[in-house]
Amino acid sequence: MGSVQRLDTRRYRAYAGRQVNGKRTIKTKLFTTKKAAEEWIVLTEERMAAEANGGMPAEDITVAELLERWLTSRSRELRPGTIEGYRATIRAHIEPHIGRHSVRDLTPYLVQSWIDDRVEAGVGLTMLNHAVKRLRTALDSAVRLGLIATNPAQLVDAPSAGKPRQAILTRAEIELLLTQAEADHFHPLWHLLVLAGLRRGEALGLRWQDVDLQAREIHVKQTVQVINHRPCIGQPKTAAAVRTIAIPDRLVQALRIHKDRQAFAAAAVGELWLSRDLVVCTETGGPHNPANIYDHLEAMLDRAGVKQVRVHDLRHTYASHLIADGVPLPIIARQLGHASPAITMAVYAHMLPGQQREAADAIERLFGGGPV
Repeated sequence: MGSVQRLDTRRYRAYAGRQVNGKRTIKTKLFTTKKAAEEWIVLTEERMAAEANGGMPAEDITVAELLERWLTSRSRELRPGTIEGYRATIRAHIEPHIGRHSVRDLTPYLVQSWIDDRVEAGVGLTMLNHAVKRLRTALDSAVRLGLIATNPAQLVDAPSAGKPRQAILTRAEIELLLTQAEADHFHPLWHLLVLAGLRRGEALGLRWQDVDLQAREIHVKQTVQVINHRPCIGQPKTAAAVRTIAIPDRLVQALRIHKDRQAFAAAAVGELWLSRDLVVCTETGGPHNPANIYDHLEAMLDRAGVKQVRVHDLRHTYASHLIADGVPLPIIARQLGHASPAITMAVYAHMLPGQQREAADAIERLFGGGPV
């Protein structure tokens, strides 16, 4: 059984011991708190027991090394843009703080201290929760591989960020936004987000060959993602995201006008024009970096006198107005690229109070007369 000794220097020496093959093995380590020392004893003795039973390899790696291995394994199944986002979170919020620690020496106390320090440093709770989730998942893989007996990150309390509130533009605000968008470089983007409900990357990746103005349809087949800080063409988010969307006449007219303007711009730059066939593109025809869109939207909303919303809120605005107008959920789900109407319901259930009343009224009509 392990023990903790308080030293004169206000540090604690932890002793962990285990009987292995008739011999007692003792390990020791210094800590600045008694709690951290006690947690290390528990994890160390669990590991020593597993080693004695042949259930844990001798390899010991740092948290940073584990995270890199985990990213490599996940890269076989996740999109490059997703992996890049994970790596950015890890490098910014995990590696500089606990990356050098041995995975085997990581305790719930150390993980909780890291979380508390990040909160004190002013890191956003949503971003911090993403970082905690990455660490937990990587440590789960370490448990499955037998590197550690338990996952210390599963034993801590992550800060509650709450679900971001969806900000929906009213019809009047949409008119102000689209009017202001006429003079904006990104005007086709704002039209696609508000009038077709595309995701940001889908709108930036839309090609003219995937737009049928006569049939009033657009076909979502690719997206723009950020890889190594550069915009790259990639595949849609899911199989359901590859879809055909019916678009309104107002969007058709906006795209016709934009196509003529773009042809004039291409002729003006001549050989410098990149023939990517993108509907929304840079001044030389290349893809826009999705990360640069936020500032443009903020400035345009200010000019239009409209409340500030996130880029993704324009997609929420599209869906919310369809729901309010009584469009069936299966149709909305297909337009949004959701795998099933259940996903749409989960995201927009708060928009359906009227339909809940309709359901209650229907039950009243059927059974309101009392027992038969």
